Amino acid sequence: QQAAIASGDLDISFQVLSRSDWSKNQYQILGSEELILIIPAIHPIAQKAAPPGEPLATLDLSEIRYEPFVLMDKTSTLRSSCDLLFEKAGFAPNILFETNNTSGIAAMVQSTLCCGIIPRYYTLGLTEGVACFSLPERPSWEIVISCQKNAYLNSGAREFIRLAREYWENSAPLF
Repeated sequence: QQAAIASGDLDISFQVLSRSDWSKNQYQILGSEELILIIPAIHPIAQKAAPPGEPLATLDLSEIRYEPFVLMDKTSTLRSSCDLLFEKAGFAPNILFETNNTSGIAAMVQSTLCCGIIPRYYTLGLTEGVACFSLPERPSWEIVISCQKNAYLNSGAREFIRLAREYWENSAPLF
C-alpha cells in the first residue's frame, strides 16, 4: 500500500505500521497498539506474569533467548518490528515456525511449542495456556491513515478521513 500511495495509484489507505516502516508518505496516527510477548503458561518464567486483571508484568527478551519462537513471515510489518526487538536485545531468535496468521502464533504458544510476540488486541481473548508480558521498551505500532505527501485530496477523501478519525476517537478502545 505504501508504494501505491507513493506512486499515486492509491489516494488513501489505512495501515498498521511501526514508525521504522514509515516511508516518505504522509501519516496521520489514529491509535497505537503495544506488542506483547507471550510464552506458554507452563514455562517457569510464566510465574513472573501479573495476575489476570492486573497490568502486565515486564519481561526482557533476553530472559527467554534460548527458547523457540513462532513469528510472522518476513514480509509482514509485525515481523520487521520483532526483528528490531531481537536485534536490540542482542540475539537472533531460534525460529521454530513462520506464519502469516497472528492467531496461529497464539495457538502455537498455547500448545506449549514456543514463544511469540503479538499485538495486544490478540491477547485479549487468551485466557488459558499463555502468560503475557510487556517488553521493557513498550514497543508498539500505529494504526495510521496514509496519503501521498503534499498531494491534493478531494473533498470526499478528506471527509472520509475526518469520519474515520471521529469514529476512532469515539469508539471504545480495543486494547
